[in-house]
Amino acid sequence: MSIAPTQMKLPSLTRTALLALSLGSTGGLLAQDAEFIGIIKIQNFRQVSPNIVTLLDDDYDDADQAPFVFDAFADASSPDFLTSGSVNRPVGADVPMMLDGDGQELNHIEGFELLAELNDAFGAGSYTMDLVGANDPPRSVTLDLSGDTYPGLARFSNFTAAQSINASSDFTFEWDEIPNATDGDLLIVFIDSESGGELYESPDLGESGALDGDSTSVTVPGGTLNPGTDYTIVLEVFKAVDTNEDYAAGVLAISAYGKTTSMPIRTAGGSDSSPPNFNRSVPYVNEELVELNTVVTFVFDEPMDESVVVSDAITWTGLPNPASFSYLWSPDGKILFCDYTAGLPLSTLVQWELNPSGSTAKLRDAATNNLPEGHFGEFTTNSTGIMLSDVKTFELIKGRSFFQDGAVPIDLESYFGEFFLQMNGYNTVSSVDLGIPGGAVETFASGDEFGGNEIEAEADYAEKADLDQIFPNGDYVVTMNTFHDGEKEVTLSIGPDDYPNAPTIQNFATTQAVDSSQPFTLEWAAMAGGDSDDFVGLFIEGETACYFETPEPGEPGALDGTAISVIIPADSLPPGRTIEGELVFAEIIDKDIASYPGAKGLTAFVTITEFEIQTTGDPIQPKLEIQVTGTQVMITVIGEIGIQYELQVSDDLENWSQMATRYVFGDDCDGFMGSFQDFDDASWNTKRFYQVEEVPSSP
Repeated sequence: MSIAPTQMKLPSLTRTALLALSLGSTGGLLAQDAEFIGIIKIQNFRQVSPNIVTLLDDDYDDADQAPFVFDAFADASSPDFLTSGSVNRPVGADVPMMLDGDGQELNHIEGFELLAELNDAFGAGSYTMDLVGANDPPRSVTLDLSGDTYPGLARFSNFTAAQSINASSDFTFEWDEIPNATDGDLLIVFIDSESGGELYESPDLGESGALDGDSTSVTVPGGTLNPGTDYTIVLEVFKAVDTNEDYAAGVLAISAYGKTTSMPIRTAGGSDSSPPNFNRSVPYVNEELVELNTVVTFVFDEPMDESVVVSDAITWTGLPNPASFSYLWSPDGKILFCDYTAGLPLSTLVQWELNPSGSTAKLRDAATNNLPEGHFGEFTTNSTGIMLSDVKTFELIKGRSFFQDGAVPIDLESYFGEFFLQMNGYNTVSSVDLGIPGGAVETFASGDEFGGNEIEAEADYAEKADLDQIFPNGDYVVTMNTFHDGEKEVTLSIGPDDYPNAPTIQNFATTQAVDSSQPFTLEWAAMAGGDSDDFVGLFIEGETACYFETPEPGEPGALDGTAISVIIPADSLPPGRTIEGELVFAEIIDKDIASYPGAKGLTAFVTITEFEIQTTGDPIQPKLEIQVTGTQVMITVIGEIGIQYELQVSDDLENWSQMATRYVFGDDCDGFMGSFQDFDDASWNTKRFYQVEEVPSSP
């Protein structure tokens, strides 16, 4: 889970800036093959809202864009002066260094999803870099890299202002005081364009205007940026551990720990002649059994013109009184909420069309570019139902994670903070304001994620201090802006720290050979001090599918803090698969079921143990069902939920071509079989053959 889906591109680290960290260094000597050497460990973060900073996504293309990075490098004084090198680490085999494309640098860069993985591969201790050059004899440099003395987490304090910068004027970027940083640390700020070109870099140490760990702002001169353009600003802070000049006098080698925070920024103005794109609607097109209190949403890719009379730009068919709709734009202008105030009628086919031909008003973006015509859809309401409260549950959680692949769970050095709200219908909450201890307010909008009945935001950290910086203990004020219940405000407290012990599976060995055709009992050691007010949860899922989960707190069948086992019913899990599981211990700190009737709120400290289940047998083979109506062929692919299949067609059983490649979807956490359909026009040929294959998952 992640607060925002966008993975921002970071510019390369400034090695000359690290060189300047050695106050008084003279830099490299051109007579030597190397001019600067470094060994660093880095944590990379991104800021996507005014208050919340989280680790970079673990889905990355380049090693230096990972959440955690090891980087050993040697800069050559001239191209191709350095020819080869390797790094001897405290534990493990030497790792080779590679020469970059322009021959200017030898490096070894590895990215990791977890700090524990980084530390396993490149632990604390002494590192020796062996270098071979074109002119110098082979030389070695040894650096200590121990102590895990990372600086604190940097958070920009004027995020909102940085989304509409006047490019022609000076702009000052400001950030909070960085914990554990000093005036002896290096701090560098970059601004990078979307194309990867660097437009601004703050001065190096020793230069006028240079920044250090005590700095809290930097001013970018007017004219540096272009109007109406997206950029990324990156703040890097490094804390040196060791330096020496063993390679040669005047050639510095340095080891350091660093953290980076990247943030999207945008300048105001510019011209926009492109029409907006329509991303999706909720309920989805052709969805059935839609709850009666559902608020229909339309999601666009850019802010829209809120002055448009929406009722004149949308046609509704099937409803007794379309004039009963009320309309609301999200704070960012990208989501349109359409509330049928009396509640949707039972068993009704509802059809809609945006900007229909002949409409007296047109949905358009803030630059007045019209949304193109041709966006329409339909859904069917439930045949039974009542208007429930708009909110079902809301939770604030602080947690930590372990992994078990043997008798004892391993600490992943992973912490997270999470806010979660579940609605009783689609989009019944427009937004939630979360009042954070200390006075900050974070707003979470509904409708901007797939699903439509949840608001979920999670931020990840490797150090507890970073989690506590962004989500401090104390009183949180949750203000829910609902469509049918009005504004609801609930105060929940979390703290002092009370993380449960790590869940430990007692019969772990048997989870590696589970016969999924039979019931399976998972057993675990008891939650220390757990009682009926606490919660235990089990969640078993694939990469894109849920197979089994225990009920949420307060629901029938939910497990409390005294539970030590649960039965997974037969045929809940697919055979022949490796499946991910999570066992959760939750220490409930505060709960409120009175302030908002019908809704349940709670805070909890959570400890999660992740593990894998291996089922026996062979994976399910996909099947085809074919139905011919006239010249149209409907092909139904039946297979496992969450598995991707390729449907192929042939005229001669020898030459096959791809028709479709899709994932199978089904009812979430209700069995593992599902299906998808595709259509073919076979009017031009009397014979057509079809087959389906599972698409292998990427490693």
